[in-house]
Amino acid sequence: MNLKKPYFCAKEWKYEKEWRLIGNQGVQSSPLFLKEIIFGLRCDLSVIHTIINGLKGRNSPVKFFRMHYSGNEYNLKKEEIDLDELSRTLPREAQIIDMLDDIEIN
Repeated sequence: MNLKKPYFCAKEWKYEKEWRLIGNQGVQSSPLFLKEIIFGLRCDLSVIHTIINGLKGRNSPVKFFRMHYSGNEYNLKKEEIDLDELSRTLPREAQIIDMLDDIEIN
């Protein structure tokens, strides 16, 4: 992996034990073992779906979580994403292609 700065995390957030890798696009191996991904409150479903699909078929499975507000409080709760439910919430590719039929290309 050709990285300028292989990982970063602000000192204030060090307790989260979070690592971020940034490199060129494409398939690359990583020296780190990825156990789970936690998506934030405002992360778009299409982003979640894209990342989950990109990590399918790995030798070691990755768990996916999404943060939610806990009841009426401002506390956050980490909930595991139901992959079957997620796949039912997004439109199929054929539906998207059908919607593009009316677009004129010059």
